[in-house]
Amino acid sequence: MQLTSVVLGASLALMAHAVPFHEHSHSHLHHARNADKFPIHITNNCGSDKEFALYQITGDFQMLQMSAGRKICNGETHTLHAPFTGLGLRLSGNADWPTGDQWNPQALAEFGYSSYDGMDGTAYNLSFMEGAAEDIGVSITPDNKECGPKSCTSPSTCGLSQGWTNPDQTADGSPADTVCYHGKTGFSVVWCPSS
Repeated sequence: MQLTSVVLGASLALMAHAVPFHEHSHSHLHHARNADKFPIHITNNCGSDKEFALYQITGDFQMLQMSAGRKICNGETHTLHAPFTGLGLRLSGNADWPTGDQWNPQALAEFGYSSYDGMDGTAYNLSFMEGAAEDIGVSITPDNKECGPKSCTSPSTCGLSQGWTNPDQTADGSPADTVCYHGKTGFSVVWCPSS
């Protein structure tokens, strides 16, 4: 049942326009080929070092690692770049886990390209599916001040408008997914935010 919830939750995160990155299966890293990327500034405020990487869930539910893992010590920041038109992107603070284990419940910052009525931008949300560690929170703040931040200090304190905590959340009318329709913008993501 838990795997079903995780898979269903992942499918919700893909958004309506999910397409596969490509069709073959293997284990090497995938890098965006175009220069059209946006920065994700990651700060680790947790009490211990964490390893971060960007992953993508493809339209056919393959988990691809999109960046090399990067160890970030407590209080340090690192910037990685994500493809602006990428779909099903998720920033994990557990890149020390094998790629296949990235399906496990955990705290995630999720991103994906969106276009509507001549505008384009990045959809973003937080995800804490059932079973995620209670002592890990995440916040996302877009660099564009016209787009609102999201923050959850733990899965149990994550409001419906701030993040996904269960795959049935759409029945609750959740506004967890937010789109910043201001073209390409960067994001600051803090693991273990203070508030």
